[in-house]
Amino acid sequence: MNQMELKPVFAPVMDPASKNPFLPKDPNKVKPNHVSWMTGCTLMEGVIKSAYFTKFPNDYQEMDRNFINMSKVILFKDNEFVPNDVINRIRRYYFGNETISKEMVYNITDLFSDSWFIWPMIRSLSMHKGPKYVYYDTYQGERSLQDIYGIHRLVNVTQT
Repeated sequence: MNQMELKPVFAPVMDPASKNPFLPKDPNKVKPNHVSWMTGCTLMEGVIKSAYFTKFPNDYQEMDRNFINMSKVILFKDNEFVPNDVINRIRRYYFGNETISKEMVYNITDLFSDSWFIWPMIRSLSMHKGPKYVYYDTYQGERSLQDIYGIHRLVNVTQT
């Protein structure tokens, strides 16, 4: 399994050398401003990584056999200690006692959506001191990342 392809890729980029920096310091180490903040996510954002399994369907079995070690790479920060019992609870939450397989692509997408998008958003919102506005966009148009990544449509467009 190519764990690098599944590793989180989103992180803040500081630009202290800029004449007019947008993010001059690590946002985790600065005092929050009391300003309005709007943030959110879209339905099934985790498809950006669960689509990996469309290219490498044999890796469902690898994920099933080696969930603890894989989770430490794809869900958590480098060198972050996470007890195995926590990882086992995560597995039970998303997959129950089922074997991780192609039929679990929704569950895998939810796992990535929650760990890469929803949880970081909630954590950031909890640190923000000003007014907060949150959206969850469920609109499904004619085109989607699901099309780009070659994954079958997990959610189909509905006519209204």
